[in-house]
Amino acid sequence: MSNITIQCVDCISTVTIDNPPENYLSREVLSKLNKAVSEMLLPEADLRVVLLTARGKNFSSGIDYASFVNMTKAEAAHFAEALSTSCSWAGSGPSPSPWSSWRRSRSR
Repeated sequence: MSNITIQCVDCISTVTIDNPPENYLSREVLSKLNKAVSEMLLPEADLRVVLLTARGKNFSSGIDYASFVNMTKAEAAHFAEALSTSCSWAGSGPSPSPWSSWRRSRSR
């Protein structure tokens, strides 16, 4: 089962997390999410919008802390790096100001 699905239509990419039952951000999910987003951020990617969504009742219940019990120190470090990467790309892209469309409509 793929934990991440991507659908691109008309310059809009929808990335869906599907990791039931709680959509935990596991190592596998973060790895796939980082790979998908890094491909979307390539200069040749013709995207205007990336929507991040999830299946089920929760968007995500966060990290599955129980999985840390079985991780080695190196695995935990890799997981922390993947989580850091995910968080950094989320805020790194251009985002329109909520006022920009309002200002454009007022200037006509």
